[in-house]
Amino acid sequence: MNTVQVSCFLEAAKYRSFSTAASRLFVSQSTLSRNISMLEQELGVTLFYRSSFHGITLTEAGRIMMEAFTDTNAALRKALEKAQLAENSRQVHMVLGLLEGQLLDDKLSDVIDAFKLERPNVRVHIRRGSYQMLMAGLESGDISVVCMPTWQFPERDDICKLSICRIETILVVPKRLIKQVEERTYSIREFPDLPIATLDDSESKHNCDMLIALFNRFQMVPKLIRCSSIQEQIQAVEIGEAAILINPYNAICYSPTVHCLKVTELEPQPFAAAWKSRSDSEAVSYFHEFAMRCSNTNI
Repeated sequence: MNTVQVSCFLEAAKYRSFSTAASRLFVSQSTLSRNISMLEQELGVTLFYRSSFHGITLTEAGRIMMEAFTDTNAALRKALEKAQLAENSRQVHMVLGLLEGQLLDDKLSDVIDAFKLERPNVRVHIRRGSYQMLMAGLESGDISVVCMPTWQFPERDDICKLSICRIETILVVPKRLIKQVEERTYSIREFPDLPIATLDDSESKHNCDMLIALFNRFQMVPKLIRCSSIQEQIQAVEIGEAAILINPYNAICYSPTVHCLKVTELEPQPFAAAWKSRSDSEAVSYFHEFAMRCSNTNI
């Protein structure tokens, strides 16, 4: 006995017609009739009187089984509702790691909203830190998912990545270094002597290499101020020592002491969410399943 057979029987009993029941269940009449016959054989009773003139009518055994199956289905639905409520009320915590100063952009917010809609029992917490801190947290399991520029993630078999979006890169310059700016798009060639804050190799070698490559394309040597952390890098901008290349969703962009300039040579940077593929965290398992299913769709 299975749920398909029971559904076929209940629909036929409800409408007193195999053809109507088959239509309601989107199956052929022969399929419905076969399922009911198999159910009768398994139960060892005749559920319907069949007549070419009068159609079908329930036997006494059929009436008893209809009541029993109806009550059973109702009990199962009620039990399922309780089980789903219990599952949703069991709260699971997921820690989302972002780089220091990084704010949630619209696309990442959409991803989180879609995930929470599917898993309402997951509570998302945000933890911000340096690149090294985020990667250490991902390794230890203290951080469930990390979101940052794709190129900052190492290529490792035990780390899964989901591309989220491409985010614009801008030049953020302290007003102390450039008093007046115009409402236009600039070129990097206009800033040959502008000091740029970058991360040293101990924090992120990619950051420095990317800046040097960008300036070298135009036969320029950047004046780099190397910082040991993102916090130190942002502070260098806040106190007017250096500019920074960063995305417009960073908190420094909202400081009244800086100019945010569009630069034609700065390409949008790909951002990704990453998590450990073999993590034993329930939250990571949920997110992994969600991300893999949505990776080829517009979340």
